[in-house]
Amino acid sequence: MYPKIVNYVVYTCAVLFTIFGFYCAMAFGSAIEKDPLITEILPHSWPVWTIKILFILNLITSQPLQFTPVSIVIEGYLFKDWPKSTKRQWSKNILRFILIVLICVSTTALGDFINKFLSVQGALTVTPVAITFPAIFHLKTCAKTQTDKAID
Repeated sequence: MYPKIVNYVVYTCAVLFTIFGFYCAMAFGSAIEKDPLITEILPHSWPVWTIKILFILNLITSQPLQFTPVSIVIEGYLFKDWPKSTKRQWSKNILRFILIVLICVSTTALGDFINKFLSVQGALTVTPVAITFPAIFHLKTCAKTQTDKAID
């Protein structure tokens, strides 16, 4: 059952990202080739505003998905031996607040260098994941013979 769910999720994400990419290409037109998309030079029309609103909603709703694993790992180290109590829960909440403030401060401090910072971070972290995850998924879901497992 799990491999089917993973496949459905991956296919759904691929379809949604493809449709969104085509929609952006149609909305921005030739502005894609001339200037970066995050500028004020973009055409002022309802498709552009729709994309901006969808992008903002994407950022708002995906932040917990990105933040939760980080907070779980840090909380696992800091609060491992604490008994479940109100003090532990409030300590976790304060830690999460401090992490969000640190993220905001570091983003503000980086300012104009945020694009370069994110590029380096993406190259160091996302590229290995993009290379290894497909092989791991294939190994867990599809590889039945020793040859398939050796290739993965």
